Amino acid sequence: MKSMKHKMMAGTVAAALLIAGLGGAITHPVYADDDSSDSGTVVTAPVNTSIPLSKRVNLELNLIIVKASGILDMDYDDLNEALKGGKSLASVSVEQGKSAEDLMNKLTDDTLSLINNALSSNQITQAEADTLNKKATEQIRKIVNEAGYQVKEHTDKAKQPLKLQQSLKAEDIAAALGVTKQELNEELNNGKSLSEIALDKGMTDEQLINKLKDVLTPSLQSLIVQKK
Repeated sequence: MKSMKHKMMAGTVAAALLIAGLGGAITHPVYADDDSSDSGTVVTAPVNTSIPLSKRVNLELNLIIVKASGILDMDYDDLNEALKGGKSLASVSVEQGKSAEDLMNKLTDDTLSLINNALSSNQITQAEADTLNKKATEQIRKIVNEAGYQVKEHTDKAKQPLKLQQSLKAEDIAAALGVTKQELNEELNNGKSLSEIALDKGMTDEQLINKLKDVLTPSLQSLIVQKK
Protein backbone atom coordinates (compact mmCIF):
# COMPACT_ATOMS: atom_id res chain seq x y z
CA MET A 1 0.00 0.00 0.00
CA LYS A 2 1.21 3.43 -0.74
CA SER A 3 1.86 5.91 2.05
CA MET A 4 -0.97 8.28 2.82
CA LYS A 5 -0.23 11.69 1.34
CA HIS A 6 -2.47 14.24 2.94
CA LYS A 7 -1.71 17.64 1.38
CA MET A 8 -1.68 20.50 3.86
CA MET A 9 -1.40 24.27 3.52
CA ALA A 10 2.02 25.88 4.04
CA GLY A 11 3.55 27.31 7.19
CA THR A 12 2.41 27.94 10.70
CA VAL A 13 -1.04 28.98 9.52
CA ALA A 14 -1.47 25.57 7.87
CA ALA A 15 -0.32 23.70 10.94
CA ALA A 16 -2.53 25.80 13.16
CA LEU A 17 -5.56 25.16 10.95
CA LEU A 18 -4.71 21.47 10.81
CA ILE A 19 -4.78 20.96 14.55
CA ALA A 20 -7.59 23.40 15.26
CA GLY A 21 -10.36 21.70 17.21
CA LEU A 22 -13.03 24.05 18.41
CA GLY A 23 -11.61 27.55 17.97
CA GLY A 24 -12.13 30.63 20.06
CA ALA A 25 -11.89 31.27 23.77
CA ILE A 26 -13.97 29.16 26.13
CA THR A 27 -16.15 31.27 28.36
CA HIS A 28 -16.04 29.87 31.89
CA PRO A 29 -19.11 29.77 34.16
CA VAL A 30 -19.47 32.55 36.72
CA TYR A 31 -20.65 31.44 40.15
CA ALA A 32 -23.04 33.44 42.29
CA ASP A 33 -21.79 34.94 45.57
CA ASP A 34 -22.13 32.65 48.58
CA ASP A 35 -24.21 35.24 50.45
CA SER A 36 -26.78 35.60 47.67
CA SER A 37 -30.25 34.16 48.02
CA ASP A 38 -29.48 31.72 45.18
CA SER A 39 -26.22 30.50 46.64
CA GLY A 40 -24.72 27.68 44.59
CA THR A 41 -26.54 28.63 41.40
CA VAL A 42 -24.28 28.63 38.34
CA VAL A 43 -24.71 31.69 36.13
CA THR A 44 -23.32 31.06 32.64
CA ALA A 45 -21.88 34.01 30.78
CA PRO A 46 -23.42 34.65 27.34
CA VAL A 47 -21.73 33.24 24.24
CA ASN A 48 -19.28 35.69 22.68
CA THR A 49 -20.92 35.99 19.27
CA SER A 50 -18.55 38.80 18.27
CA ILE A 51 -16.08 36.03 17.36
CA PRO A 52 -16.89 34.65 13.88
CA LEU A 53 -18.74 31.34 14.06
CA SER A 54 -16.13 29.64 11.88
CA LYS A 55 -13.51 30.47 14.53
CA ARG A 56 -15.63 29.12 17.36
CA VAL A 57 -16.35 25.73 15.85
CA ASN A 58 -14.55 23.76 13.15
CA LEU A 59 -16.67 21.15 11.35
CA GLU A 60 -13.44 19.48 10.09
CA LEU A 61 -14.91 18.84 6.64
CA ASN A 62 -11.35 19.22 5.28
CA LEU A 63 -10.61 15.90 7.03
CA ILE A 64 -13.62 14.07 5.64
CA ILE A 65 -11.62 11.85 3.25
CA VAL A 66 -9.22 10.93 6.07
CA LYS A 67 -12.17 10.01 8.29
CA ALA A 68 -13.90 8.12 5.48
CA SER A 69 -10.75 6.09 4.79
CA GLY A 70 -10.78 4.97 8.45
CA ILE A 71 -14.46 4.03 8.35
CA LEU A 72 -13.96 2.10 5.11
CA ASP A 73 -10.68 0.50 6.26
CA MET A 74 -8.91 1.91 3.19
CA ASP A 75 -5.55 3.53 2.69
CA TYR A 76 -6.04 7.27 2.22
CA ASP A 77 -4.14 7.27 -1.10
CA ASP A 78 -6.26 4.46 -2.51
CA LEU A 79 -9.47 6.23 -1.57
CA ASN A 80 -8.27 9.57 -2.92
CA GLU A 81 -7.20 7.98 -6.21
CA ALA A 82 -10.64 6.41 -6.58
CA LEU A 83 -12.25 9.81 -6.04
CA LYS A 84 -9.87 11.46 -8.51
CA GLY A 85 -10.94 8.80 -10.99
CA GLY A 86 -14.52 10.05 -10.79
CA LYS A 87 -16.01 7.78 -8.14
CA SER A 88 -18.02 9.05 -5.19
CA LEU A 89 -17.55 8.13 -1.54
CA ALA A 90 -20.95 6.43 -1.77
CA SER A 91 -19.89 4.16 -4.65
CA VAL A 92 -16.54 3.34 -3.03
CA SER A 93 -18.35 2.47 0.18
CA VAL A 94 -20.56 -0.02 -1.66
CA GLU A 95 -17.47 -1.52 -3.33
CA GLN A 96 -16.00 -2.01 0.15
CA GLY A 97 -19.10 -3.93 1.20
CA LYS A 98 -20.53 -1.13 3.32
CA SER A 99 -23.65 0.90 2.73
CA ALA A 100 -23.33 4.50 1.65
CA GLU A 101 -25.96 5.44 4.22
CA ASP A 102 -23.90 3.92 7.02
CA LEU A 103 -20.82 5.87 5.90
CA MET A 104 -22.85 9.06 5.72
CA ASN A 105 -24.34 8.49 9.18
CA LYS A 106 -20.95 7.89 10.79
CA LEU A 107 -19.44 10.97 9.18
CA THR A 108 -22.47 13.02 10.19
CA ASP A 109 -22.45 11.74 13.79
CA ASP A 110 -18.76 12.63 14.07
CA THR A 111 -19.37 16.18 12.85
CA LEU A 112 -22.47 16.69 14.98
CA SER A 113 -20.47 15.65 18.05
CA LEU A 114 -18.09 18.56 17.35
CA ILE A 115 -21.08 20.90 17.27
CA ASN A 116 -22.49 19.45 20.49
CA ASN A 117 -19.12 19.85 22.19
CA ALA A 118 -19.01 23.49 21.12
CA LEU A 119 -22.52 23.99 22.49
CA SER A 120 -21.74 22.35 25.84
CA SER A 121 -18.53 24.44 26.05
CA ASN A 122 -20.62 27.61 25.66
CA GLN A 123 -18.85 28.51 22.41
CA ILE A 124 -22.01 28.64 20.31
CA THR A 125 -25.68 29.31 20.97
CA GLN A 126 -28.48 26.76 20.63
CA ALA A 127 -29.72 28.58 17.52
CA GLU A 128 -26.25 28.42 15.98
CA ALA A 129 -25.99 24.73 16.85
CA ASP A 130 -29.33 24.02 15.17
CA THR A 131 -28.20 25.87 12.04
CA LEU A 132 -24.84 24.07 11.97
CA ASN A 133 -26.49 20.67 12.49
CA LYS A 134 -28.69 21.23 9.44
CA LYS A 135 -25.82 22.66 7.37
CA ALA A 136 -23.43 19.84 8.27
CA THR A 137 -25.97 17.13 7.48
CA GLU A 138 -26.69 18.66 4.06
CA GLN A 139 -23.00 19.21 3.23
CA ILE A 140 -21.94 15.70 4.19
CA ARG A 141 -24.76 14.16 2.14
CA LYS A 142 -23.64 16.23 -0.84
CA ILE A 143 -19.97 15.32 -0.35
CA VAL A 144 -20.64 11.59 -0.01
CA ASN A 145 -22.67 11.52 -3.24
CA GLU A 146 -20.45 13.87 -5.27
CA ALA A 147 -18.48 12.11 -8.02
CA GLY A 148 -14.78 12.96 -7.95
CA TYR A 149 -14.96 14.89 -4.69
CA GLN A 150 -11.71 16.58 -3.64
CA VAL A 151 -11.05 18.79 -0.63
CA LYS A 152 -11.13 22.39 -1.89
CA GLU A 153 -7.97 23.39 0.00
CA HIS A 154 -6.11 20.87 -2.10
CA THR A 155 -7.51 21.69 -5.51
CA ASP A 156 -8.21 25.41 -5.66
CA LYS A 157 -5.17 26.58 -7.61
CA ALA A 158 -6.45 30.14 -7.74
CA LYS A 159 -6.06 30.30 -3.98
CA GLN A 160 -2.80 28.35 -3.94
CA PRO A 161 -0.66 29.56 -6.88
CA LEU A 162 2.54 28.46 -5.16
CA LYS A 163 3.16 24.87 -4.19
CA LEU A 164 5.24 23.39 -1.42
CA GLN A 165 7.87 20.92 -2.57
CA GLN A 166 7.10 18.92 0.55
CA SER A 167 3.81 18.18 2.23
CA LEU A 168 2.81 16.81 5.59
CA LYS A 169 2.12 13.10 5.54
CA ALA A 170 0.07 11.09 7.99
CA GLU A 171 3.30 9.49 9.14
CA ASP A 172 4.75 12.92 9.95
CA ILE A 173 1.72 13.91 11.99
CA ALA A 174 1.60 10.53 13.76
CA ALA A 175 5.32 10.71 14.58
CA ALA A 176 4.91 14.24 15.98
CA LEU A 177 2.11 12.95 18.22
CA GLY A 178 4.00 9.81 19.21
CA VAL A 179 1.42 7.42 17.75
CA THR A 180 1.25 5.09 14.75
CA LYS A 181 -0.57 6.04 11.54
CA GLN A 182 -3.26 3.48 12.37
CA GLU A 183 -3.71 4.87 15.87
CA LEU A 184 -3.96 8.40 14.45
CA ASN A 185 -6.59 7.29 11.96
CA GLU A 186 -8.59 5.55 14.70
CA GLU A 187 -8.50 8.62 16.95
CA LEU A 188 -9.69 10.87 14.11
CA ASN A 189 -12.40 8.36 13.26
CA ASN A 190 -13.52 8.44 16.90
CA GLY A 191 -14.18 12.16 16.57
CA LYS A 192 -11.04 13.60 18.14
CA SER A 193 -9.20 16.59 16.72
CA LEU A 194 -5.41 16.62 16.48
CA SER A 195 -5.43 19.16 19.29
CA GLU A 196 -7.27 16.73 21.56
CA ILE A 197 -4.95 13.86 20.62
CA ALA A 198 -1.94 16.06 21.40
CA LEU A 199 -3.44 16.96 24.79
CA ASP A 200 -3.88 13.26 25.59
CA LYS A 201 -0.16 12.86 24.92
CA GLY A 202 0.71 15.73 27.26
CA MET A 203 1.51 18.07 24.38
CA THR A 204 0.25 21.61 23.80
CA ASP A 205 -0.98 22.90 20.45
CA GLU A 206 2.10 25.09 20.19
CA GLN A 207 4.44 22.13 20.73
CA LEU A 208 2.68 20.14 18.00
CA ILE A 209 2.76 23.12 15.64
CA ASN A 210 6.50 23.53 16.20
CA LYS A 211 7.11 19.86 15.41
CA LEU A 212 5.09 20.11 12.22
CA LYS A 213 6.88 23.34 11.29
CA ASP A 214 10.20 21.49 11.52
CA VAL A 215 8.95 19.06 8.88
CA LEU A 216 7.86 21.88 6.57
CA THR A 217 10.85 24.20 7.07
CA PRO A 218 12.94 23.02 4.07
CA SER A 219 9.94 23.35 1.75
CA LEU A 220 9.02 26.73 3.21
CA GLN A 221 12.53 28.04 2.56
CA SER A 222 12.14 27.03 -1.06
CA LEU A 223 8.62 28.47 -1.26
CA ILE A 224 9.57 31.99 -0.16
CA VAL A 225 12.04 32.34 -3.03
CA GLN A 226 9.77 30.67 -5.58
CA LYS A 227 8.52 32.84 -8.43
CA LYS A 228 5.21 32.57 -10.32
